[in-house]
Amino acid sequence: MEKAVKPLISIIIPAYNVEKYIDRCIESIVSQTYNNIEVIVVDDGSTDKTLDKLNEWSKKDSRVKIIPKKNGGVSSARNVGLDKATGEYVSFVDSDDFIADTYCEDMLNTLLSNNADYISCGYNRVYQDGHFETFNADNELKIIDSKEFFNNVLDVMPGYGFVHMKMVRRNLIGDIRFNEKLKAGEDALFNAELCDKIGKIVIYNKPLYNYYFNENSIVRKYDENYVNKYYDSMKAMYDYIGSGNKKVYSYIAFHVLLICVNYCYHPKNENQKKSLKEVCNIPLFKESIKKTNGNNWSIFRKVTLYTLKYKLYFMTAMICKFRQRQFKK
Repeated sequence: MEKAVKPLISIIIPAYNVEKYIDRCIESIVSQTYNNIEVIVVDDGSTDKTLDKLNEWSKKDSRVKIIPKKNGGVSSARNVGLDKATGEYVSFVDSDDFIADTYCEDMLNTLLSNNADYISCGYNRVYQDGHFETFNADNELKIIDSKEFFNNVLDVMPGYGFVHMKMVRRNLIGDIRFNEKLKAGEDALFNAELCDKIGKIVIYNKPLYNYYFNENSIVRKYDENYVNKYYDSMKAMYDYIGSGNKKVYSYIAFHVLLICVNYCYHPKNENQKKSLKEVCNIPLFKESIKKTNGNNWSIFRKVTLYTLKYKLYFMTAMICKFRQRQFKK
């Protein structure tokens, strides 16, 4: 009797200037208990030693495939990975993150045993000092449909909008690709579009993915174009969903709070008060703040939302500056 062929899993990793973290990432993947994998690492024009390290990995393990390209952003890198993937299933891992050694085995077995198209697991948020917080980790297993998952994507905190910590049948992705014009929130839009193709989804609350909270990431470093990047992302999601789904306003308002902390009251912003007023007067942002009540948000975020609704900007400033100090600890 012939032994059943195990499905191939394509793990796609976009990499850019991550020489400090890439070894940890790749090591966690090639050490998987499930070995029928292809590791597609797209080097997005790194200027440090990332590519050198990747080439060493490809020499040590034939499953590791390196694709160098000119810098084009994370969406471009992921799209190249999707174009090259040959596995029956696809999973994305960010280059500064790492996964549990049973990630592939647990995710695939759970997916197959439930005859599902897509699976999302719990995760650990790992900080620079080594401590971590765990999310979606009660080991509960829940089966949902694409409509419910679509609403979950718009609920930012649990991480369902991220493309990492997921596994999906590659044939269902079809010609869906990441929007390369977006510099933020591109993964949530990708997942939203994917909801039109997938049927049965498993929410598997076992923390198999380790998300590295990098305080120097693009989300938190000062960028004068920060507002435009997030506006473009929010507008793209709004245009895709429309005003019929009221959760889109909560999704946008949540990101307005991020803008307040990471841009308006970033220590390097010399016009903090002016920036906050300008952000809150952008029509889409203003409407979203007005139509959001912060259900399922933390008390901290609900209070921040309240200060924006009623223009208590001195309180908004206090909260945002406190958050900035937390990032430095």
